[in-house]
Amino acid sequence: MKKTSRRNFGKQLTAAMAALPLANLATNVSSNDSEPQKTSAVNNNRNEHDTPPPVLIGSGSLLFEARTEANHDWTTTTPTTLGGKAARSHAFPAYDNAGAVATGDIHIAHIKIVDGSGEIIYRLDNDDKQDIITITAYMDGGKSELATLTTNQRSFVITFLADKKLENKATDPSMDTDDDPKTKRQRARYKDSGGGAEKEIYGIEVSSVKLGPLYSLKLQGHKGRKELRVMSWWEV
Repeated sequence: MKKTSRRNFGKQLTAAMAALPLANLATNVSSNDSEPQKTSAVNNNRNEHDTPPPVLIGSGSLLFEARTEANHDWTTTTPTTLGGKAARSHAFPAYDNAGAVATGDIHIAHIKIVDGSGEIIYRLDNDDKQDIITITAYMDGGKSELATLTTNQRSFVITFLADKKLENKATDPSMDTDDDPKTKRQRARYKDSGGGAEKEIYGIEVSSVKLGPLYSLKLQGHKGRKELRVMSWWEV
């Protein structure tokens, strides 16, 4: 696969986000609880990508897809807290579309949210390597059950409550159409630890350590939003 001449980058998907240049962002959090708001880049220098994202988050039942190391163990976790509650974090190494591991510390550089028809409803371009972007999925209106996706050093990190788990099965293939198994995304589903019931996404948020909340979208109760995809690309 042709590599970008600009920088090494990778990708993430979750419901479907588009991109606004973070350095030029002039507004506070944008929220849309009724109809999707179509947004465009603040300037004409936003980055275009001609390759599929390495990491994906799918809506409906929460799932994560990522290009990472072969035979990655999705069951390993580290104790932490999330929203003041006991939680667990799982890290997976970032790999690019050619199947190569990140050569340095990564940051989320681009996000796109796309609806079921393929239309971009949110876009983020982030040129600040020192800023940390977090994508949050919440499973209820009170936001008592959360799962987050962010970066740390050369890995992505998923954090979820201690009574939940990530489950990966060989019989659950990703949406990746790449024929090369070495560069395919692996899929992990977010579930209850006990009965293993899958959890449906209620809403999605994007935030920045430096700028705070950037975007919020409620999925429940709106036609077509369960087919949203959140895509993200990483750079070093």
